[in-house]
Amino acid sequence: GHKYTDKKYREIDEVLYELVGVRIRWNILGKDKQERRGGAALLSGFEVKDGMCEYDYSELLREKLANPRIFARISLTIQNKFNSKHSLALYELLADYKGINHTPWILIGDFRELMGLDENQYTRFKDLKYYVINRALKEINRDSNLRGSLEIKKQGRRISEIRFHIK
Repeated sequence: GHKYTDKKYREIDEVLYELVGVRIRWNILGKDKQERRGGAALLSGFEVKDGMCEYDYSELLREKLANPRIFARISLTIQNKFNSKHSLALYELLADYKGINHTPWILIGDFRELMGLDENQYTRFKDLKYYVINRALKEINRDSNLRGSLEIKKQGRRISEIRFHIK
């Protein structure tokens, strides 16, 4: 048998431990038309015993995972063409709203959250647009079945919200 000290077993432990720290938020854009927003840890816990791994998620997250209507169907072939996690995140957003040809207006903070950005990444909109939005749209428009374009809403001189048009 394998000793638990083997490198691959330690790596599995590290990944599982990291998953306990991953946080999930839902209904950021209020798509399900309810005043419910929420979040949970991806895994509430895990235990490896005698070569078997047991894990658990919260009851709140279990309800979300059991409801497939909240997930957009995304082609793995298209997914695998993207080089950037931002391209994949934006593609998922566009795919979710392709039936109505545009996303709702999204506050910049909510968009940053949807893209998985930390509060200190691309804090200026100019950088967010160049490094995240434009690069992701270029990949999506080149490598997928969707075409997206950006629309900006300003409040005074400040950009307050964005939305994407989808073809």
